[in-house]
Amino acid sequence: MHGPEEPLTPIEGRVQSVVRSMPRPEADPAFRNRLRREFSTGRFEQHVRPRPTEPKIAGWFTWPWAMAATAVLLVIGFGFLNHGPDWRVMSASGAGTVTVNGTSVAASDRAALEKALRRGGQVSVPAGSELTLLFEGTLLVQAAPGTDMHVPTPGGRWMGKNMHATVTKGEARLLTGPRFPGRVMDIGTPAGTAMITGTVVSIVTDGAFTCVCVAEGTASVGKSATSMEFVPAGMRKVMFSDTRPAALLPIEAAHADGLATLMREHAKDVEK
Repeated sequence: MHGPEEPLTPIEGRVQSVVRSMPRPEADPAFRNRLRREFSTGRFEQHVRPRPTEPKIAGWFTWPWAMAATAVLLVIGFGFLNHGPDWRVMSASGAGTVTVNGTSVAASDRAALEKALRRGGQVSVPAGSELTLLFEGTLLVQAAPGTDMHVPTPGGRWMGKNMHATVTKGEARLLTGPRFPGRVMDIGTPAGTAMITGTVVSIVTDGAFTCVCVAEGTASVGKSATSMEFVPAGMRKVMFSDTRPAALLPIEAAHADGLATLMREHAKDVEK
């Protein structure tokens, strides 16, 4: 205890300053009015302060749970926004049936084909039919008659943008759009691989050989990761599944015409 003249210690001085700076407590107006009324009438009632009750959810919904739930919602929301558009069927010619993941779908039933192929899958297009698919603004894929191929899942908007396809028989024509830059797509075949970053190209194979024909842009083509080389516009690279060496040659007229027709008929679609 200090006498009235004894100086305060530094700590006590700080405590005194804090206490003096605290606001003057004010009684609740409703309490003051009630107390005034009770004194004036002489009737005092017993008042029991209500006991606060915690919401039932408070027992388990703590801050860690709230943060975890928020993180889950953010991941789900990002995944939804990152989800790229589905494949659209631009055209399906012929009267036969297209096989999608082992199920036969009439080539004339465009709605059924679009539903079956919206996220890609294994496709077999019979002779006499042709199938053209669009990944809006990004990529157009055309499976020529007699083609067996795996149509890739459309890439995401920001993450998981790259795509992988395979062609095991026939010819697949690809036309990239304005949203393709920043992506890489590799197309595997029995005799080699092509990697595209923006181009107009066709992949032709019968299992024993693969021919990658480039009409615009460039493609990186090779039998393995160590044998990849750029194929410029107007050229094609032929690879064999046996020991024969690959060859770089001018593009054949038939494949050049097929790619020219693709650009003439569908360039406006992929550019939207």
